[in-house]
Amino acid sequence: MSTSQPSRATDLLRRLRIRHRLFRNVDGSFRLGVLLGLLFWGSFVVDWTLEVPWFVRFGHLVVGAGIVMVALRYFLGGVARPLPDEKLVVEVEAAGGFGESVLTAVQLSAGNPRAALYSPALLERTIAAAEEQLVGVRARDLLSRRNLHRSMGLCALIFLSILSLAGARPDLAETYVRRNILLSEVQWPREHLYTIAEPNETELVLAMGDPLTVRAIRERGGDTRVTIETEYDNGEDDQFQMERKGDGEYRKLFRNVSRDFGFRVSAGDFTSVEYSVKVRNRPRVEEIELAFDYPDYTGLPDQPEWSRELGGHVRVPVGTVVRYRVWTSIPVREALFRRVWREGVEEKRNEISLNVEEVEGERTRLTSEFVAERGGFYYFALTSIDGFENQNPIRYQISLIQDTAPTVRIVKPGKNREVSARARFPIVMESEDDYGIESVELVFRTAARDEGDAQQELRMPIASVVRASKEASAEIELDLAKWGESPDGLPVIEGSRIEYVAEGRDALDQLGLSRTYVLTIVKEEDLTRIIQDELALIRERLEESLRLQKENRTELTNLQDNTRLAGDWAPKAPTEVSFARLKQEKINVRLEDNLERLEDVVDRVVANRLDGVVKDLPWIEGLKKSLSEIVLGNAPRALGTIDQLSRSLAAGGAKVEDLGPVLVQQRELEKALQELVQELGEWGDIRTMIRRFEELLRAQNDLEAKVRAKLKDE
Repeated sequence: MSTSQPSRATDLLRRLRIRHRLFRNVDGSFRLGVLLGLLFWGSFVVDWTLEVPWFVRFGHLVVGAGIVMVALRYFLGGVARPLPDEKLVVEVEAAGGFGESVLTAVQLSAGNPRAALYSPALLERTIAAAEEQLVGVRARDLLSRRNLHRSMGLCALIFLSILSLAGARPDLAETYVRRNILLSEVQWPREHLYTIAEPNETELVLAMGDPLTVRAIRERGGDTRVTIETEYDNGEDDQFQMERKGDGEYRKLFRNVSRDFGFRVSAGDFTSVEYSVKVRNRPRVEEIELAFDYPDYTGLPDQPEWSRELGGHVRVPVGTVVRYRVWTSIPVREALFRRVWREGVEEKRNEISLNVEEVEGERTRLTSEFVAERGGFYYFALTSIDGFENQNPIRYQISLIQDTAPTVRIVKPGKNREVSARARFPIVMESEDDYGIESVELVFRTAARDEGDAQQELRMPIASVVRASKEASAEIELDLAKWGESPDGLPVIEGSRIEYVAEGRDALDQLGLSRTYVLTIVKEEDLTRIIQDELALIRERLEESLRLQKENRTELTNLQDNTRLAGDWAPKAPTEVSFARLKQEKINVRLEDNLERLEDVVDRVVANRLDGVVKDLPWIEGLKKSLSEIVLGNAPRALGTIDQLSRSLAAGGAKVEDLGPVLVQQRELEKALQELVQELGEWGDIRTMIRRFEELLRAQNDLEAKVRAKLKDE
């Protein structure tokens, strides 16, 4: 049995289904818009009030995207599935569009298993009644628009509020997009707005002890208290007020940053982003060791062992290879060795990059070398892994020990001399050098009388000098008589002059010269007169010393007489004794000088083989012995007694009787000098008479020679 279909109801349901799908699409879109608006307001309020970091805002984006995807499936995904007729009719009935007959007709039409439970005639009448009810019914009047209107109104309300806020505060809209869409770190506009001009980065790395300047500039808002809130790694916190500098600018200087911390700048409702400050140590030279390779010319042994005793400072001979080994306090990525010296007023610099690949634990070892050729200083420019340099590095001094030329002296005879052609005398030389004498020569040259005269030279190496010794002395005996017999010697002619000098050389071939002395070749008769004149001069000087000695003894005798009469020392007694002591010192110096002169006379007589004076040599040596006894015996004793009396007077313990020993020594010295002067005087008178006879004889001989020459010419 078949039942007819309600064609009008079926067609209407088809049109209603299409319209219902459209309603659901539109309603779902508005509901999705409401959800997006709520998500916007939620993220806006949270970020506005808390200023959450970027990763939280990124989480908001991810969660919001997830919610939108779920909402799309819920609001719009179900539209693709067709709504059954029964559910559609139920919705229509809920809206009050149909009677129950239409619902029954639809439910009991063909294809429904329950239709067999009813009479066909009843079904036909129900369908016919439902068809009559649908005459003139329009599909658009049957569905309810209440939910659609509600969603539309709510969506419009939310988006109007968003557009109103964006129109009133476009800066907020721009900031929201930049912060929550582009995830930038811009700040929300507040009533008070400040720009942090310094520092430029939110994560800072500073060197230990470096300053940190925080500078904030007011962009909006009135004057208010601007503070910096700091928080340290150990949980400590602190707050500092920033100083106002000019109009709208605030500064805070952390002078000596020594530990990690974070900070924010706050002013009114403004709070900056958080800044992080990390503190790192600067590199420095922690240890330095030195070793030296000395140049060959010094003769010094190398010092290959590393030593820390010098502390990096260098004082070495020129040309020394200085090897160094340096440890830094922390690992470094770059190290430069810089040496600085001066050339005149200009400063010169040399720079070498060092290998820093060798790392020992938490520090770097640097090893290299340089040649100490110039004085100055050196230092190490270090750069740490974090890029910090060692400011004010330690400067290590380079002091060079210059190798000076050798010092050579002729100590004997040590003066210009008039000598005979048969002279034979010793020449004593001394030499010294920083590191060692290589050779010493005695150089003789004939002194040119005229400009055109050729100068002859004779070099005499001193073989007794030990090579590379720091100090050396040598003695040779010069025999002028042998020069005349040898073809290698210099001509020895009466009236000629011979210059001689000692030359010394070191390992660097630096030349050291002694003073130049002159030997003048004279006749033996003239040399004899010179020696006799020297003895006469010694006599005169001894007579002067005797006169001073008598004066000193007389003054001390007068002091003794005055003291005995007064019974005590006069106030001027200490002064008079001091003067006597000074005068005695001068007398003793004079006597020592005369002894040296007399010894020189003896040496000259022996050296020049003077026949005219040799017979008097024992007598002259006797004079020297007597004068030596005075200089070494009587004179020191006389000075010693006066010195002892002077000390006793100064201490207040001197007695009048203490002058007795002083006068005894004064008389003994005076007596010895008197005898020596008298002996010299007798010899001088005889020699003066002999010289006058010799001069008369020489004048007579010259006169005879002239007469013979004149007669011969006539």
